[in-house]
Amino acid sequence: MTTNITTDFTLELPVAAPAEQLHAAVARVEDWWTVSVDRSGAEFTARFDRNWTRLRVDGDRWTVIAQDTPALPIADEWVGDVLTFDVQDTSAGTSVLHFTHHGLLAQECASDCRPAWQRYITSLVALAETGQGSPWRPGQAPAGEDPGT
Repeated sequence: MTTNITTDFTLELPVAAPAEQLHAAVARVEDWWTVSVDRSGAEFTARFDRNWTRLRVDGDRWTVIAQDTPALPIADEWVGDVLTFDVQDTSAGTSVLHFTHHGLLAQECASDCRPAWQRYITSLVALAETGQGSPWRPGQAPAGEDPGT
């Protein structure tokens, strides 16, 4: 008997928007993840007050290249992690987003990071469908973080 245990966190969501529109929304990080973004070529830093994560973007594959997130149990736990945003065109005007944070479920932050990703990916879908996401803004606790920390 073979047991298939995955350490990847995956969300698969239908999107009432064409694939091209969803691809464009993924790139608009400021409109669905955090309004505090510093860009430099194919890299960007997503900031959440004292927490930040630097990513290198290669199409739909993002690699975490640096991180200082004191809100997490291990401040640089995501370094080396890969995020993928696979967009499937399903029919006229609709698509499916397959988001994966590879390796997340094996990490110390999994219980906090899963609901955070659910919130932000829901924001991404809303952005693609309506033009309005719900990114983190200064003064808010990052999704998944206790506001008292």
